[in-house]
Amino acid sequence: MGSVIIEYWAEPRQDTRPTGAEGAAAVPRRSQQLHLEAGETASFGRGSPEVPVRLRVSGAGISRLAGEVAGAEDHWRISNYSLEHTYVVENLEGAGEHIKIAPGRLAAPVPFELSRLLLPFERTEAFKVYAPEHTVNTAAGERSSSSPHARPPA
Repeated sequence: MGSVIIEYWAEPRQDTRPTGAEGAAAVPRRSQQLHLEAGETASFGRGSPEVPVRLRVSGAGISRLAGEVAGAEDHWRISNYSLEHTYVVENLEGAGEHIKIAPGRLAAPVPFELSRLLLPFERTEAFKVYAPEHTVNTAAGERSSSSPHARPPA
């Protein structure tokens, strides 16, 4: 089984080089990846020095510690630490297929191989998740991967 890959956006930083009368310009965000093996976890949220998170998600209304993602053998799990807001996980392969993660729900299994987490604050895309290929039972009783989907480049 492979690892869960989380693709997230690094926070933009201010460019300190002079740009003329307009002042410093923001440097564009860039994609980064975090790999989680089965049993590993990564917390997400706004974070702070007192509340460190592995996946920093910015946006109005997002908690310092909003939730946690956990790797599993052939899927991933998500915990919603909010007591008020529902999170949505969209299947990037389906036509509108999604699951809702209720407030306070812990370790909800996510069956999608390619997905993204949407937070309810201006429908903020927190990050994308690429799960390992699902395991299926073949006619011979052997277990094999079910999907030919390519993983994102490392």
